[in-house]
Amino acid sequence: LAKGTSLIVELAPKVLDGTRCYTETLHMCISGNCQVVGCDHQLGSSAKEDNCGICDGNGSTCRLVRGQYKSQLSSNKLDDTIIAIPYGSRHVRIVLKGPDHLYLETKTLLGQKGENNLSTPGPFSSVNTSFDFQKLPDKEILRASGPLGADFTVMIQHMGIGESVVQFFFYQPIIHQWRETDFFPCSVTCSGGYQLTSA
Repeated sequence: LAKGTSLIVELAPKVLDGTRCYTETLHMCISGNCQVVGCDHQLGSSAKEDNCGICDGNGSTCRLVRGQYKSQLSSNKLDDTIIAIPYGSRHVRIVLKGPDHLYLETKTLLGQKGENNLSTPGPFSSVNTSFDFQKLPDKEILRASGPLGADFTVMIQHMGIGESVVQFFFYQPIIHQWRETDFFPCSVTCSGGYQLTSA
């Protein structure tokens, strides 16, 4: 019986096969029982994503970045940069303790810039990234599972009341880049030679 109405609805005795048991896992209901599904999408598999987002990985494609920032009271500074978190980072957690306020600046791979002043607590999306923002009386907490869809710069807005401490934690992808060396001397002193470089 639906509350406030005379409508009666009969529910099925079990959900359809393939329905997820929980939103945060791949486990699915089959014949009324919750079955384990790994990140490899195989029934009964225990494969899990590592902190880098690699299924059954060993954590070697990313590195943990963590640290702390202490705000310095200054009459001529209204805000300050805490840390730049690059595209693709995961498991982001930023905690501000004190009277100041966090906000975000973004820069996409196409160079488009944006800003989010984190005025409203709760879940929100920015540049294809889901965040959760909590604002408590003495602290602010910002979380994102990732991967981040852009470069995010965490900023602090000074309120001028006292000092704050910001702790940050995230897994940053390890990106291999080419590094060129100087050219080697030319193979001949005049006409028709070649020069090599290594990368």
